[in-house]
Amino acid sequence: MGYKGTMTPAEIPPLEVKAAPAVAQVKLAHYFKRHQQAQLAVTRRQRKQTLLVAALTAALIPLWPFLGWWFQESSLTLVCIPTLFVSALAFGLAPKVDPAAAQKRPTTQRLLQQLLSDFAVSAPLTLAVDARDASEACEPERTTESPYSGRIKNYYRHPWLALKGQLADGSLLGLSLTERRKVKAGMTLWMNIQVRGKFRVPGDQPLPDLPHGTKAFCVCDVHARNEVLFWGVVDSEEQLETELRALAQLWHAARPA
Repeated sequence: MGYKGTMTPAEIPPLEVKAAPAVAQVKLAHYFKRHQQAQLAVTRRQRKQTLLVAALTAALIPLWPFLGWWFQESSLTLVCIPTLFVSALAFGLAPKVDPAAAQKRPTTQRLLQQLLSDFAVSAPLTLAVDARDASEACEPERTTESPYSGRIKNYYRHPWLALKGQLADGSLLGLSLTERRKVKAGMTLWMNIQVRGKFRVPGDQPLPDLPHGTKAFCVCDVHARNEVLFWGVVDSEEQLETELRALAQLWHAARPA
């Protein structure tokens, strides 16, 4: 799992873990750290390129007097002032190297920390996470052409997180998250996250009664398999975090102490 400085975030492969929650937490921290380092490397490279352009532009200013025969004295001033302005603008627009801003899917990291704390310490869990965006991780699921502009629209479907393991209360949790994205001319027109999951209690325990789901999730009891299914679609990772927290609170409140 060594980090290669030449990699970009899009090139870092998915992480697959089958281990205890504590081990999974360490591997996750390292995985997202690699994404942060890769993003910082890209930002530093862009900043150096921008500053180089600014430096070269500024270096041309002393040369203008030697080219004065091309210009009249008044026009020389009109050339130097825009040159200084462009140099200052390029320096100001250079990307800032901010480690906090380079975090990849910060909401996902918080969500996983929250989920892993609910799992049994000694029971292994299976986790697969791909922090890349849908357009980076997979080919378009389908492609259409806009009847108005003629531009190509790509539809992506990217399973970016799957989790399965035993919770501290003895029940099993399975969770699958799929990112769906519509991209046109390199710009995302819409994005949402499809959520599917289930709780399963041991066979000798009654199925908890969840009379309603959350604002975004539907809930269904499957008594034949002693399972509670939930599913829904959210528009952002922030909403996903909120809805999963609300669902977890409902589940823990319904379970016997």
